[in-house]
Amino acid sequence: MQNVTFGSLTARSAHQINFEVFDVDKDGIITQEELTSVLEKNELDVLDLSVIDKDADQKVTEEEYILWQQESEIHEITEKIKEQASKDLVGKSPADIKKFMDKLSDYEKAFEEEYKKSNKDISQMSKVYKKQIPTKYSELRRDVLMNTQDAIKERVIENVISQFLENDKQTGGLFMSYLGDNNTLSDNAKRLLSKELGKEADKFIKKYDGDNLEEDLTAYLIKYLSFSDKEKLAGTISVWEKGKEELAKLPAEVALMQAKDMAKNFILQALEQGITPTLGNVTIRTEVAILPALAQFNYKHTLVEAVDKIINELSEKNKIEELNQKSSEGQETTSSVNFDLEDIQNDNNIFQ
Repeated sequence: MQNVTFGSLTARSAHQINFEVFDVDKDGIITQEELTSVLEKNELDVLDLSVIDKDADQKVTEEEYILWQQESEIHEITEKIKEQASKDLVGKSPADIKKFMDKLSDYEKAFEEEYKKSNKDISQMSKVYKKQIPTKYSELRRDVLMNTQDAIKERVIENVISQFLENDKQTGGLFMSYLGDNNTLSDNAKRLLSKELGKEADKFIKKYDGDNLEEDLTAYLIKYLSFSDKEKLAGTISVWEKGKEELAKLPAEVALMQAKDMAKNFILQALEQGITPTLGNVTIRTEVAILPALAQFNYKHTLVEAVDKIINELSEKNKIEELNQKSSEGQETTSSVNFDLEDIQNDNNIFQ
């Protein structure tokens, strides 16, 4: 592995001043008065003794000072690495960058704890850290790149397709007619499926706040492929049907307002499930389009009929069946999933 240097510490910092300079009266300890005096003389910000005083006895021994000095130098090295990492990971999501930065901080703390327990020469701790951190940086960066949202999405889509294909081979099901001579899914069918899954994955990731994206996204996409639009909205349809019964008991104007609220909730659920409903003459692709679509209705019964039409036209085929039908009809498309893991072979040169 090529040697890596992080550069020298050029900023004038308190921890770069030797203990002997702070120990003005040469009694082997540093007091707050001595610390303040030397810092002011060197035009540095005043530092509270408690930052260095490990045992809180208002005096800093040489051993305490060296430990603080080493920890400060290690932290400064880590901060310089983070500055470089923010450039090195440009284009990655804020969540992925934060994950990387947190792992660097965790490694810094773990290194210090392990080193102190080892009874090695404390005065050499920052030098050892500086020597080891390039390898750790490459390891952490590689881990982050393999687990960005895009990388996870790509991996999950491939795994979900492979899983369904394997199940299909065992059952002689839907995909069998699209298998080529090498027993793999046809390019057209795979592009259609990848595009569909990519769109759904993007919607899921946008709202995701859990801590196991790969597992949860896999479960979501499998469910997405397994159920038809009508099955996905089964609960919402049931709520709509019950609500219709109550509308008959209300005055006309109140019933219209209630019907619009019910229709809005129904359409929101449809959009949530990746369904694009057409209400009357308006195809609704986003939430902001719902109210303008509802505005075209002045009577309860016409709105109810329009929503009922959406329900009646919901597909009873699952996505696997729909996409295979499209593929058999020769509909071409290009995949929206085109993530390629970036080249990480030059990790060891980035700080030179």
